[in-house]
Amino acid sequence: MKVAIYLSIVVAASAAVQRLSRATNEISVESICGELGVMRFNANELPDHVSPNDVRMCAKHPSGRNRTLDLSEGACYFKAPYGCSRGWCWKACDEGGKWCWTAAESGYGPWRKCASYADCGTHDDTFGCGRWCGKQCGCSC
Repeated sequence: MKVAIYLSIVVAASAAVQRLSRATNEISVESICGELGVMRFNANELPDHVSPNDVRMCAKHPSGRNRTLDLSEGACYFKAPYGCSRGWCWKACDEGGKWCWTAAESGYGPWRKCASYADCGTHDDTFGCGRWCGKQCGCSC
């Protein structure tokens, strides 16, 4: 009788672990990205030097249009060609004070992180304006 009870507990525990394991393996890209949205793209539209494997998973930037150096969210900025704000690189993208968050792989790859402005730059291949993410991360004020 004790063996039957023990065996029932082991079988129930095993079934529970298998259900949990299956649920863990079924995490979707949508649930990972949440409000940032999934980066959707046509591989034929990528520049030749950008591989589809290098494109970031989530479209929008985690900080939105808010930089700590601005007096108001999304303000135009004229004092520097690039910088570091809240651990993320940004750069000026035209002469009208517009700016963008930068990403590797000409703007298609991972968002560029920084500890100071010296970690950032303006070279388009390595610090490109964010692509396929709308006004939230592209060139605007």
